Amino acid sequence: MLDEQIEVFLFVQDGEVFEEGQQLAKMTGDMASLLKGNRSF
Repeated sequence: MLDEQIEVFLFVQDGEVFEEGQQLAKMTGDMASLLKGNRSF
């Protein structure tokens, strides 16, 4: 549900807000990758 809200927010906004959203998405993706990496140990 949160992901859907973010997608809609990014779709409506643009410029710096959109860039901030991309950075947040990248950070979230990096965190997910780290969690998956920790599970592999």
